[in-house]
Amino acid sequence: MGYANKSAGDTNVELYPDPWVPGTRAKKQLGPISSEIFVDDCEPAHAFDWIKAQFEVLERLRDKARVLCANAVVSLEITLDPFACTDDGERSGVRLSAQGTAVTLELVA
Repeated sequence: MGYANKSAGDTNVELYPDPWVPGTRAKKQLGPISSEIFVDDCEPAHAFDWIKAQFEVLERLRDKARVLCANAVVSLEITLDPFACTDDGERSGVRLSAQGTAVTLELVA
């Protein structure tokens, strides 16, 4: 059942789009976490760049979960804002965001 049977100290964090993971229960709910990446319009967009950006945003989310000693993120949602701007409004681009709830899952008998 994924990495739900590993302890919170392990380095891998499993990602689940659903709030419920069959065969497990949430031992601890550690709260909502999120990460995002902004890709400037001036940068050339290639398929590899998007794959790299998606990997990066998910790895950043996993890093935040690890800091909380979570072994999973549930209710994962990934969004793309194609009309994003920087806070100062000087640059436009695309923002890729990931959010979910960090939890410690354990297997149930």
